[in-house]
Amino acid sequence: MVKNNLPPEDLEDWQDFTASIKPIKHRTQPPELPNLKLPRFFGESSPIPSFSKPLTLLQAGEKSGVDRNSFERLSKGKTPIDAKLDLHGKNFAQAFRIFKSFITAAVTDGKRCVLIITGKGRPEAENTLHSSLPDWINHADIRPFIVTYTSAAPQLGGTGAYILLLKRQRN
Repeated sequence: MVKNNLPPEDLEDWQDFTASIKPIKHRTQPPELPNLKLPRFFGESSPIPSFSKPLTLLQAGEKSGVDRNSFERLSKGKTPIDAKLDLHGKNFAQAFRIFKSFITAAVTDGKRCVLIITGKGRPEAENTLHSSLPDWINHADIRPFIVTYTSAAPQLGGTGAYILLLKRQRN
């Protein structure tokens, strides 16, 4: 039981409210899962190895995970854009939700190169969608899908947009 630190007038309201709560009827328990065992590829005593490298924080213009020529093509706008997302007019919560679902859908659809248009933001504003996108790219749910990113070429939006190179999904 949780200790109650409510003032008397709030406690009375709380008790009136909780008195009307009824338990859920016919609540079903989730099915029990069978006791699954991992395949014995490595023997019982050896640990299962980790084949992936730990993820590092990406910064715009960082060439990690891609060769120099590929990065040059990406940053000059010569890599074909598979999908575009325009976040103009969105607030931070909407924009992040849309961005996250866009990246997930792009990866699922096998897209490789995507353009995210944020706009430059107002010069006097210290926190803009454009300045927040690098943090969103490094978010734990999104970072595993991104190889690298950079500001877009002038013909694609320049400093008001980013080009992201997504990881290939292998079957």
